[in-house]
Amino acid sequence: MKFVAVRAVQLVVVLVTATFFVFSLTFLADGDDAVVDSILQIEAGSETRRAEVEEGLNIDDPLPVRYVKWAGDAVTGDFGRSYVLGRDVSDLLVEPLKRTLALVVYAQIIAILLAVPAGIIAAYRANTWIDRGVSTGAIGLLAVPNYVMAIFLVFLFASTWKVFPGIVDSDLQIFDFKSYFLPSLSLALGQVAVYMRLLRTDMIATLQEDFIGMAKAKGLTTRSILFRHALRPSSLSLVTSVGLSTGALIGGTVIIEQIFAMPGMGTLVVRAIFQDDIFVIQAVVAVIAFAFVLINFLVDLFYAVLDPRIRSV
Repeated sequence: MKFVAVRAVQLVVVLVTATFFVFSLTFLADGDDAVVDSILQIEAGSETRRAEVEEGLNIDDPLPVRYVKWAGDAVTGDFGRSYVLGRDVSDLLVEPLKRTLALVVYAQIIAILLAVPAGIIAAYRANTWIDRGVSTGAIGLLAVPNYVMAIFLVFLFASTWKVFPGIVDSDLQIFDFKSYFLPSLSLALGQVAVYMRLLRTDMIATLQEDFIGMAKAKGLTTRSILFRHALRPSSLSLVTSVGLSTGALIGGTVIIEQIFAMPGMGTLVVRAIFQDDIFVIQAVVAVIAFAFVLINFLVDLFYAVLDPRIRSV
């Protein structure tokens, strides 16, 4: 319980720090008056509306007090109202958030399904032509930026072979696997290289352990030794990398969503930035920060399950 409590406190501290920074930056960058003027210009409102806008933004309160009020509302799901679109921000977030999370989850599933077998084979055949071939391919994937990979995949699978759509429908559903495949694969291929190299390195070390020699002496099959005895203790670095990269991928979906015209969080925040829709920007950053720290919290818990010694740290 102590381990969980410490990690939970760390989660809250990181979340508060990230959201306070973004909340403060929104107003400090141009100043309170500039923010109010921008809202009035968007609304085409008169100066008589200024007092209402200032009251809604709690302009008269110190910045920390404003943040506390905003955070208190955000916890209940109230992120304010978009002055540009005339809708509650929480309503604007629902569908884009589902699509972006689905994109990241599919990308991670593809990456793990490709990386784990490749890492196991490379470790089992270490320093052979098979290992060198797999490692070279991984380095090649790692060298290609995901947006370049996305353009290549669109050209190959959408334009040339016409197997998968290159442009995603505006009403994209989270279980539309065909539409998600190319964007997910674009994000996944770079992660495959990282996961494979981590697993290969750890598994090579694990295969030298005494308990693996004991398993071989008992006559266990190679498949059993690799998947039942060597994979789990070799997965700690992989699990950590998956957790950390999941948060990074959420932020990295911005470019991929633009390439595939996907109506996700990336597209929403880009539009909000160009339209000076400050409440949407604050909400998107808060949600991404929460997703990032929550994922890392869950990774820590899973890490402790894989290696009980970590619970005492």
